[in-house]
Amino acid sequence: MERQTSAIEFLDRTAARFPDKTAVTDGEDDYTFSRLRELARALGTLLLKKGLNGRNIAVLLPKKLSALIAFFGCLYGGCTYVPLDIGDATERLNRMIEKVGAPLVITDADNAPRVTGAEILLWDSVPEDVDAAAVEKALTAVIDTDPIYIMHTSGSTGEPKGVVVPHGGVINFANWAASYMGIDERDVIALQSPFHFDASVFDIYVSLATGAGIVIMPDVLTRFPDRIPEFLEENHVTCIFWVPGILADIANSGALSRYKMPELKKFTFVGEVMPPKQLNMWMEANPDRDYINLYGPTEATVACTAYRIDGPVDERESIPIGRAGDNMRLLIITDGGRRADVGETGEICILGSGLALGYYGEKELTERVFVQNPLNKSYREMMYRTGDYGHVNADGDIIFSGRRDAQVKIHGIRVELGDIENAAACLEGVERACALLDKDKNLLLFLQTGEERSQRRLKQLLKEHLPKYMLPDRIYGMTAFPTNKNGKIDRKRLLATAELKSAE
Repeated sequence: MERQTSAIEFLDRTAARFPDKTAVTDGEDDYTFSRLRELARALGTLLLKKGLNGRNIAVLLPKKLSALIAFFGCLYGGCTYVPLDIGDATERLNRMIEKVGAPLVITDADNAPRVTGAEILLWDSVPEDVDAAAVEKALTAVIDTDPIYIMHTSGSTGEPKGVVVPHGGVINFANWAASYMGIDERDVIALQSPFHFDASVFDIYVSLATGAGIVIMPDVLTRFPDRIPEFLEENHVTCIFWVPGILADIANSGALSRYKMPELKKFTFVGEVMPPKQLNMWMEANPDRDYINLYGPTEATVACTAYRIDGPVDERESIPIGRAGDNMRLLIITDGGRRADVGETGEICILGSGLALGYYGEKELTERVFVQNPLNKSYREMMYRTGDYGHVNADGDIIFSGRRDAQVKIHGIRVELGDIENAAACLEGVERACALLDKDKNLLLFLQTGEERSQRRLKQLLKEHLPKYMLPDRIYGMTAFPTNKNGKIDRKRLLATAELKSAE
């Protein structure tokens, strides 16, 4: 088989194999693979006619089929797509459009008035004419190190960072993920993540690579986690690739006792630490399924390690993130710059085909974290410094132990905030836990308890699970944790809540 250089070749091959199979449904429309390809190639033709080959094209559309057509159209037109969040403030959106130098924004009538400084193209106004020769010529020019998308992540300054990901990274990830998880054309994937969050890259490109169908889950359902299992059952979903927070909320809602979801066989989670208690609840309610814990930052194309969980887990221990995927390698580097021994904590550093090209327009930041492998003195070998800590256990699996800024010293003793969270989550009535330091270096512990609980009682219970020096300065019992648009715990809002309560 000829070497693949563009990720959109997945769609060409799958449309040839399964032309009439439904590729995607979003609750309003559904398209076959051949129809999806036809519309995307028409958009690609128009972009080529406009002379935009090689440019960054912003996409400002809701989580619908229209966004997928826009992404794929950009690729057929030899462009890089930049997914934006329609929920962002207008000023912030236009700053991102300007920063990536997008000459054109693909959007809809509702969002078009928000765009300034760039040409607007309404996705549903594109003629269905395809210049096959022009499209093929554009694809032939693509090499696997060319960028496929620019995904924005939060930055320490408050301004988003645009992570530039190459075609080769997506091709490598999709092929590995599909193989590791055993996904094929019989599967149905429930797409929960927003398109500006890279977990959606799994749903999109594993589908294109295998012929699996996609069902786009309405965002409103995340506010009603007890209704999500019904949605999964009704749509015959077989595979999910979600952030743990959504799965934890479903477990805590009690819905697992009402819905069996017999067709759902593959549970994969990524983006934050999966709470062991809620994982055990899922495994008890749905035994004999595949439960896979993945790890990876946006800078390593979605995920670069995986760990298959074969039974109930110790709720006081961290779930391993496993071992590197195909064509990827992880090193644990100590603060002294050497490879960590087994059991020794160091920074997780990533090498391989999935590495991003850097941050768009951020040369200094790129050079700070995409660096030469210090263990290789012989030739250029780039690695990404994640800022995450971990160690390799005796079985050869990597254990994630938190962000660099999640390792704190209390009374001179190094403490992992994750250890405090694991201990707190074991308390009766505690659904989730989150430990944070405030600006004055006070240790705060937030507990999702489903009801308000007194600090004194919670602290008494914690004394049975934690040494004195690890006890939090303040505890906040909450009925529910705030989450961000990606479904992760919103730690900034938790800190703001603590500041408000302190001021009362």
